[in-house]
Amino acid sequence: MRGTPVIIPSAPCWEITEACDSVYLISEEGGRPSSSSPGSRNCSRKCSFLFFFFYHQTSEKGPFAEMSALRQRATDLVRCYDQVLEQQIMGRGSCLACKDGKLWMKVEGLLKDLDPREMHCLGLDPLRVMEESLEAAAASASSAAAYSRRSKARPGLQGLAKAFEVLEQAALNLYLGPWRGEYKVIKMYSGTFTHYITPVLSMPQTEKLFGLLGYQPSPSQPEELCLRSPKVEPVSLEDLLRLSCAFLVARCECLLLLSALGKHGGDAQWELSVVRGRQRGHSLQTCINPGWREGQP
Repeated sequence: MRGTPVIIPSAPCWEITEACDSVYLISEEGGRPSSSSPGSRNCSRKCSFLFFFFYHQTSEKGPFAEMSALRQRATDLVRCYDQVLEQQIMGRGSCLACKDGKLWMKVEGLLKDLDPREMHCLGLDPLRVMEESLEAAAASASSAAAYSRRSKARPGLQGLAKAFEVLEQAALNLYLGPWRGEYKVIKMYSGTFTHYITPVLSMPQTEKLFGLLGYQPSPSQPEELCLRSPKVEPVSLEDLLRLSCAFLVARCECLLLLSALGKHGGDAQWELSVVRGRQRGHSLQTCINPGWREGQP
């Protein structure tokens, strides 16, 4: 643990680090607190407390040890994604959303073995997005059945997987070509948007997800999203790469659940059920177990 900073969840937030057999506070900005900063007052008393707190909480089962493991897993996953992306560009000249089989199998394995809530730690909560979309799909299906109407079923997990792929591509476009003018505007009446985004995501969801990439509704064109000025609220290249990876993990989750559901895939209630189970940290096997599903509130 020597030299590894640990975030202390308080306000204001400080880091604690060990160096030269001593422990001291550093600010979020990376420097030691000045004499006028909150951390400078009673510093020695705070350090004594935090020294004990640090070693107690970073034990093998401590919460900070778990947080550190999560951060390392996220870092490793993004690094692996970046390497695959580079190989894809150099080898095939492709800038499309990642389709590397080895990376896909790696992500699938992690989603199967780990708590899904730990895997979705890249600045995106796809399970929540999936739940909201599937709730609307289930309500639409129930309404159509109640009135004995024929209506086109809303795309479920399959449609969400494609929507996440479109979002991954949008993030990659900005990551690889932030200077290109055609990426500054997204036309919500385009074929790609109307086929893959509009059927599965509500407008608030659309604005929120594309907002992560730096887009906002155009003040002059109601059917367009425009890129915010980098002077207002810039999105770093590191954030764009991380979100690209997050969207890949999200679509992998969708297709993994769809595969596990088998013949129940496409049924909005079943799909919603397994997504809610995943939100609680359950394994795939538990989520598709009929007994568990019937026992849900």
